[in-house]
Amino acid sequence: ITELELPSLKKAHLTVIAELINASDRKINGILYGEIGKITFSQKISLKAGERKEIAFTPEKYPQLNISNPKLWWPYELGKPYLYSLKLWFKYGGKISDQTSIRFGIRKIESELTPEGYRLFKVNGKKILVKGAGWAPDMLLRFNPERLKAQILYVKNMHLNTIRLEGKLESDLFYDLCDEQGILVIAGWCCCHQWEWWNKWDDEDYIVAKASMTDQIKRLRSHPCILSFWYGSDNPPPPDVEKMYIEVLKKCRWQNPY
Repeated sequence: ITELELPSLKKAHLTVIAELINASDRKINGILYGEIGKITFSQKISLKAGERKEIAFTPEKYPQLNISNPKLWWPYELGKPYLYSLKLWFKYGGKISDQTSIRFGIRKIESELTPEGYRLFKVNGKKILVKGAGWAPDMLLRFNPERLKAQILYVKNMHLNTIRLEGKLESDLFYDLCDEQGILVIAGWCCCHQWEWWNKWDDEDYIVAKASMTDQIKRLRSHPCILSFWYGSDNPPPPDVEKMYIEVLKKCRWQNPY
């Protein structure tokens, strides 16, 4: 999670979150290590047998996560889409049990309603005109990395800055390319089928919708290219469904507009 001081842009406050799972049948004591460039941090962790625990490194407790004069991620028309690398590894018994890495961008996306009732988006405090179009994946779901790279560059060549997904969340490479190229992405639920037929939902549909939303948000939340998540497409969901979705967004620490 990146919090950027506006309007100065001179300081960023990072929060690093990891979900740890002890898949063994015994208690484990170890250390979770993190690294962002030259910045390092660690925390002693104790996990019960089978325990799943969310671990956070906050800028209040780890002052090295307060970064002065950060390099920012911008949409390509406003600046360079700079990316940082985060590495995490868990060590116990003198050995690395598991490790992972992601790329992320330091940026702040906000939205507000104008006096005329329109939705205005801002990136790092700068107003942005959203110029985008709907994205349709290959009908037979054939994955071709080279073709995907060319399509992302076509988006820039058409002077568009945003891609709108609807239900089909695309490959990991898609988001990596949008991160690299400074292309914004609007993700969200699909319309015109079961997930907008709320009057036909049974108990299982609520369970599946909540679990699906949780997985989608966890997958998307670290990518700087994500502009917003739309949990309503052609129509807004009824209050009980909307409340459930917003609870998922808050629990998963979603930092973008919705």
